[in-house]
Amino acid sequence: MTEVVIYTDGACSGNPGPGGWGVELHTDSKYLLDGITKWIKGWQRNGWMTSAKKPVKNADLWRRLTEAMSRHEVTWLWVKGHAGDPGNERADELARRGIEEAAGAAHPV
Repeated sequence: MTEVVIYTDGACSGNPGPGGWGVELHTDSKYLLDGITKWIKGWQRNGWMTSAKKPVKNADLWRRLTEAMSRHEVTWLWVKGHAGDPGNERADELARRGIEEAAGAAHPV
């Protein structure tokens, strides 16, 4: 089996809102880590509703993530954001660039 190491960092303009993101998988998002390792089964069981009976934000993306994970063995690791980890810093840079590019595409000159 081939080992793939991924760093991810989410960024959005408004929450939820337009965003970007940059499989051992490192993330600085406790929401992502807890969502995928602790809460996802409950959300699925409850029809994509939270324990507070509110719709799960970005349920379409959570569904896509669970589908992608069904084909891979993923080890999820948390890394402190903006603390000098090279992979995390690069993921943050790419996520922010994604926001800028999406904003530019939405508002052509």
